[in-house]
Amino acid sequence: MTPGEKLFHQGDTGNLMYVVKYGEVDIRVNGKLVGHGIAGNPLGEESLVDNIPRMSTVIAATECKLIVVDRMRLNTLVNSMPIILNQFKHLLKLRRIVWTP
Repeated sequence: MTPGEKLFHQGDTGNLMYVVKYGEVDIRVNGKLVGHGIAGNPLGEESLVDNIPRMSTVIAATECKLIVVDRMRLNTLVNSMPIILNQFKHLLKLRRIVWTP
């Protein structure tokens, strides 16, 4: 992704999640900058885990590369390592606390 490129918009339906391989993204809720994603951070996992619309808009802040994870790959990971699902749910809970106006 190039700086300024949007990965997804708040409210969109999502069937993929992403993991930042390198670079940095800005995370916005209702147009307000609420955080940054860096290498290793998951993005958009809430759409796969909870089947809800995107909670945020994600925009590349720097040149970055992302790893794409679809539902089948996520299910394979969760089935082989169930703790991943618990970690995602914990992360989502924290994000909702911080990002709720």
